[in-house]
Amino acid sequence: MSATKPYLLITGATGFIGSSLVHYFDKMPYYRVIATGRSETKGKLFTSTGILFQPADLTKERDLINLSIKPDLIVHTAGFAAPWGLKRVFYEHNVVLTKNLLEYALRKSVNRFIYISSSSIYSSLSHQFNVTEDQLPKKFVNHYAESKYQAEQCVLEAGKKGLPVIILRPRAVIGAGDTTILPRLIQAHKHGRLRKISQSVILSDITTITNLIEAVRLSLSSTSSATGKTFNITDGKPVLLWTMIDELLRELKFPPLKGELSWPMALAISSASEFVSKLLNREPALPRYVVSLLGRSLTLNIEKARNLLHYNPVQTTEQGVSDYIRYYRNQNYDHHGRKS
Repeated sequence: MSATKPYLLITGATGFIGSSLVHYFDKMPYYRVIATGRSETKGKLFTSTGILFQPADLTKERDLINLSIKPDLIVHTAGFAAPWGLKRVFYEHNVVLTKNLLEYALRKSVNRFIYISSSSIYSSLSHQFNVTEDQLPKKFVNHYAESKYQAEQCVLEAGKKGLPVIILRPRAVIGAGDTTILPRLIQAHKHGRLRKISQSVILSDITTITNLIEAVRLSLSSTSSATGKTFNITDGKPVLLWTMIDELLRELKFPPLKGELSWPMALAISSASEFVSKLLNREPALPRYVVSLLGRSLTLNIEKARNLLHYNPVQTTEQGVSDYIRYYRNQNYDHHGRKS
């Protein structure tokens, strides 16, 4: 590692997780941050505050070659996340991209490579509790989950070639700046499409962005006993999913949820929706992946992260939801949830 502050490359810097990591580590006295992403417009927001940003499409090797500064450390968040899509698109943006970056990291003798994977790998149509890192489904729920696992295998293979790697699997990342999970729930409710699924209690682990940043911080400075391994990362205490959603909507002054779908009904609608979508070549209104997220419990065991990364959640899920509520209200919305 350089005698001066090491360069930390963060990919996917224009996304929610990547940008949150950039802003956090830029304030730390230990690193010099290099941010990469495909959006030059969003990149200008970084450069305007003095953060080094280099636009790059990492599916193209030439963009990696053109990086002007050799990083000492890499946190890889770039990729394509969606509940539905073409297999080749997920493969290109999650697997090929990761392969390119790993080859670059090996050539440049990078000192640590942190890959942000996903707990979607575990998703299934059954309730699952206290899932450990080696409890994988017989079949992945969608192309996204499959591609994230394939990318993980590339990361572990690079680890066998001498690259110090760590894989983090956060569960449903939320917080200020969230552009995916809570916003999609809100939009679905605003358009009358959100329904409670299943009469049973749904327990879900969540990961606030603050806790994921803490896990990344610890991974960058952890001992070699943590390298070559995969870690679940959560807030450490599962929540009642629909209670959390109800409270979010209430705090934002939206009307309460109406109607409920039984689990068999939700599955039937999902199957029909996916069948029609394949015929019409469009995203289904209710993919099975979404049904599994909203209608089946999934909690993760984080003992491995506690023991080897010395990870302890620094924020509760409730605090993360509150962070998002403040963020949402500050995005030019009034207390009725209307754009001002």
